[in-house]
Amino acid sequence: MFHLYFLDSGHHFFKKLSELIPIFYLDCIGLGLALIIFSILYKRVTFKGKLYAFLYSLIFFVCTAFASFLSFKDLYNNWIYDLVPLLLSIPLYFFYRSQALTLLSKRINLIAFLAILIVYAITWRRAIDIPFNAEYYLVFALFIMINSVIYLFQELNHMTGIETHKKIEFWFIATLFFYASVCSLLWSVFSYLSSLPVSQTKTIIPGLVWSYCHNTILFIQSLVFSLILIWNRKKL
Repeated sequence: MFHLYFLDSGHHFFKKLSELIPIFYLDCIGLGLALIIFSILYKRVTFKGKLYAFLYSLIFFVCTAFASFLSFKDLYNNWIYDLVPLLLSIPLYFFYRSQALTLLSKRINLIAFLAILIVYAITWRRAIDIPFNAEYYLVFALFIMINSVIYLFQELNHMTGIETHKKIEFWFIATLFFYASVCSLLWSVFSYLSSLPVSQTKTIIPGLVWSYCHNTILFIQSLVFSLILIWNRKKL
């Protein structure tokens, strides 16, 4: 395990940098861009599970925008971030179900979804008083990665007339997998840093690591999917 530390000077550097470049709002910017493009091109793109992919984008943007608004007003917003994995898993459950070609795929998807519900049911009362609960995001990441691997496996075993890389749903799943796999490492690091005694002082600021890295990854994911939608739109 490697260590990431931010000294006071580093904290001031990122604070000044965020005033010039909206690094800590890249998540809102990326999600907003993807949602706008998706809304405009909704009738001009066709793929399985389109409605659920749109609901995912809508829920993610609304939650992130509201959390950013509360943060801007210096109000407590961690409860929103704790709810995000649960809320996003609902449309993604139905999206992955729409992609499933076998009963086994549907059952694994259901089990993974139920696992998220069970984790929330067991830990929610305790989690309310904890600033950030990375385990929710880790379980959510596993949910995405398991279903994404199953999708790729069934695509390789059930080749259809359309090449996989030309399907919009493939690229949507690919961006989800990219986000989940990279962020699972970030969430693990965040949990580790938060557990250190020095994280309670100004010597280390895990939240800055989380904000900078997570928001950048989410922006890249949203940007790539937006470009895929534009590239695959039907000409009027």
